[in-house]
This record gives sequence, C-alpha cells and structure tokens, in this order.
Amino acid sequence: MNMYSPVAVHMKKKMPAGNVQLKTAEVSALRSPHHDKSSNSERDLTDVSSFQRQNVGLQRDQALRLKRIDRVCRLRQIKGEVRQLYTYSPSKVSYCSNHKAASTYWIQVFRFLHNDTPPHIKRPADLPKYYTHMAPLRKTKKVDFMQKLNYEETLQNFRFMMARDPYERLWSVYIDKFILFDLYFWETADTNKGIGSNHKHKSHCKQISFEEFLIYVSTTGKTNPLVLNDHFQPIHIGCNPCRFKPNFVGHVETLNQEKNFILDKLGHTPNTNEIEDHEDHILHEITEISKFQFQQLSISSSSSKFCATMKNIQERIIVAFVLNGYLPLDLLDTFSPWLPISKDTFISKLVKVFKDSNRTAEDTRQQRETLRKEAYKKVPFQTLLSLQDIFKDDFLLFGYDPQPSY
Repeated sequence: MNMYSPVAVHMKKKMPAGNVQLKTAEVSALRSPHHDKSSNSERDLTDVSSFQRQNVGLQRDQALRLKRIDRVCRLRQIKGEVRQLYTYSPSKVSYCSNHKAASTYWIQVFRFLHNDTPPHIKRPADLPKYYTHMAPLRKTKKVDFMQKLNYEETLQNFRFMMARDPYERLWSVYIDKFILFDLYFWETADTNKGIGSNHKHKSHCKQISFEEFLIYVSTTGKTNPLVLNDHFQPIHIGCNPCRFKPNFVGHVETLNQEKNFILDKLGHTPNTNEIEDHEDHILHEITEISKFQFQQLSISSSSSKFCATMKNIQERIIVAFVLNGYLPLDLLDTFSPWLPISKDTFISKLVKVFKDSNRTAEDTRQQRETLRKEAYKKVPFQTLLSLQDIFKDDFLLFGYDPQPSY
C-alpha cells in the first residue's frame, strides 16, 4: 500500500492495563447478579420480556446491557446530554443518534418512514448518503430533549440508541473522515489543521496517519472530551443513557441480528427486495460511497484548495475500501497508474474486482480486523493509556474491552 496506508507490521503488544479502573464497590456491583430495583430498570426489563419469545438470545443480551447501564449510572456521575433525538410518533419510538454508530442507517429509516425522501426511493438503503445527512428535514421529526413537553413525550416512548467499541469506532472515523474525502467535515471541523507533528503543516491537504489522529484525540480530549469533534467524542457525551434511559441498546457489531426488533417497533417490515446479503451490502457500499465522494467534488467551488483532484479522490476511495476489507490489498498499486478514469468506469471496475474476488463476509471481516490491529500497533503506549481514560465511561456503560490484545 502507499502513502495513505496507516498500517505497518510491529511486534505484538498488549493494550495497557490499569487506566480503566473502578472502585471496589463499583466492580462488585457490576459483577453482582443482584442490584437495587428502580422504576427504570423494571420498565426496561418489562420491554425486554415482550420479545422473549421472538429471540431468547436477544432478550438475554438486552437484559445484561440494561442492567450494566443501570448499575454504572448509579455508581458513577456520567457526563453528557441527549443531543440528536429523532421521534416517530405513529409508533411512539425515539432514537438517540450518534455519529459512527449506525447513524446513517437509522436516519435513512426515519426519513423513509416520514416520507421525507425523493419520490423514487423504494427502501431506506436507497437513500443517498449525501441526501441522508445534508438535505433539510422537512417531515422527519427531530426534537429537543430538554424541552419539557418533548422530554415527557420521549420518556413515554420506546427509546433506543446504538453503542460501538471505541477502538473500532475511532478506526471507522479515521477511514471515513481522513482517508475518504469529506469536504463538509474538513471545512467545518477544521480538525486536519490541528493534527500532525508539531502542527507544522497546517493544511487540509496533508495526509494524516492513524497514529497522528489518535495522538490528537488523546491530547485534545485528555482534559475535556467535550472539546472533541462529535464524530469522535465518547458515545455517552451525545447520548447519555443515564438521562435517555433507553429500553434497547443496540451494538453496531451485532446490528444485523438486532435491527429487525427495532424495525418491528417502528412498524416497518422490510420486504424481500430490502434484505441484503453480504454481497449486496458491499456492492451498495462501493457504489454509494463512490458517488458520495464524486458528488462532493462536483459541488465544491474550492476543491483545489483541498487537493481534491479526481485522481486523489479515486485513490482515497480504493484505500478506504481496502481498509474496510472490501477489496484486495494490492489494488491501489494495480490501479494507480491508470487513474484518473471516468466516474462510471471507476465504479464498474471496483464492482468487477469485488465480484471476481469471491470475498465472503469472513474474508472481509478478517482483512479489516488485521489492518486495524496493525494500525493500532503503531500507536504510542501513552496515547493508548489516554484513550482508555477518555473512553472509560463508554467501556463501562456498554461492556466493551478496554484492553484488547494488539
């Protein structure tokens, strides 16, 4: 791989232990099968039991997740708000949205249910990413949780949110915002200008390594995570479960197994054409993400200032798809001499490469996981310690491992 690759082979090391620590009483409470009942926990477990017959495993997982959150909320003072709140009144369902935690998928669903889409859209997944996030909400109901009436209504609704492993989420942010071309993020967040060795190259155009990105997150968020961009703030900052009191907490890692329960609550039953297998999902990703990249280039009057040439964008797309496990490792070296090519030809060639590779879901997962682990091996020990501390409450609330072996 070339200059865009954040990975390198290093000696295997264990993620540092010791920073994500609880007091003895906190540890005991989290491990204990017994806990004080509250109206919230009773309500949550009642909701869980309603779908016990549908999926025993899902019921068990949700009961454990909600109990964990209830205990952590009682033992710790969790900071955060309920910022991005979507409500679908016909089904009395409220969703607290967080960036890089399946937010695109669920906003597509809420827009679709509100008929807040172009007329040709037949299923949520067909809604373009650019439209999903950038088009005005004309019908979709987005509410302010802090307003008394909204607060009271929300607590009467079925409430759900999504969580994600902090390490995987940071990796996803890096690919989506620093490998891929994101004009809106680069112009508004201005994060690129603050990342890099001694901030020498204050430019959107410089290529930022994964290591540099994590050093920025760890140093900037060390004193106050609230100052971090909301794409890489801890989940609880934007969706504080102690305030939102969710009835259901989905995990991005198990979204495919859990989303149908939420869709059923929303009153949306996917038809046969809407159910995607692994190949359909990857082909859809390749097509839609590529179109999203090209669309940003076409609407930008200042693209040259961001080094957004067609060749640059096409190289970034290939690297992102390789890091996500969609395409072979050596694809950029093979394609680069022929770039740039027309947009349609580019997408067609990537689709053909994917189909010819006969990649399974396990192939995709293993490649992505291997590249992510190799990237984390480059991260300084102290940076990892700082990340453990910054995302401490996410680890505790949502049950993720703060010390994976990389």
